[in-house]
Amino acid sequence: MTDLAGTDRSANDRCRNLVLVLGDQLSFDSGAFDGFQPSEDRVWMAEVDEESEHVPSHKARIALFLTAMRHFAQEVRARGWPLEYLRLGEHPFPSLAEALADALRNLRPRRLVTVEPGDWRVRQALAAVARNHQTPLEIRPDRCFVGSTEEFARWAAGRRNLVQEHWYRQLRRKTGVLMEGPNPVGGRWNFDAENRASFGPGGPGLVPRPVGFPADRITSEVLGLVARRFEGHPGSLEGSIGRSRAPRRSKRSPTSSETVCPGSAGIKTPCGTASRSSSTADSRRR
Repeated sequence: MTDLAGTDRSANDRCRNLVLVLGDQLSFDSGAFDGFQPSEDRVWMAEVDEESEHVPSHKARIALFLTAMRHFAQEVRARGWPLEYLRLGEHPFPSLAEALADALRNLRPRRLVTVEPGDWRVRQALAAVARNHQTPLEIRPDRCFVGSTEEFARWAAGRRNLVQEHWYRQLRRKTGVLMEGPNPVGGRWNFDAENRASFGPGGPGLVPRPVGFPADRITSEVLGLVARRFEGHPGSLEGSIGRSRAPRRSKRSPTSSETVCPGSAGIKTPCGTASRSSSTADSRRR
């Protein structure tokens, strides 16, 4: 069998864990990396159009996700960890599920590991792909959340009405955040009524200029990609990320017909040799 980088793979070459990292889980403190062994495991990330198009996303949001993902991938490679990273326009898969299905067919990991997705749609899609390819799926808790889905299910059991404010108060009591003993700081749970008031005819007054940073090469490339590929999406890229001027309206560039998974240069792993070279594939989406 041959993997995406053209490396022959035998049954004994299967990696132990394929660690899937989503675009809002970019941390080496993530539970997905607990017990990670570069000699046995592999990181997998993918940019796919569906995640920006199932609900049309603001251009700045798309650019922020993509540049964050690419910078994190750079850090993964810098650690010498084997990585499969699919870039928009350099693979043919429109959805995360289709891209992952191809990875499971080619890499044949013994287990798929990820952190609890923040989107139920994504969770269901990942579970279906793993089930269809008979690959055990381990979903680990997301440490960025104060409460777990299991905790919420226990709290919600038997309640006729689910009110976000009531769950919020439960978490305040649990964590002690903005609490003075059993009571909220200031004697009130929220100031929603005041926060919903208008500024009046004078507006909000002087507003500090947003903090900006020069766009590096990766961010500049992403801004150009988003300007071309998601031209019809709402919003503007002007001043949204970095001080670099985003490209103006331009004709959509033709998609590439090469590169599927750039990886860590020349590292021999049970998933094959990760290299920055890649195979030819029909190209299109994230």
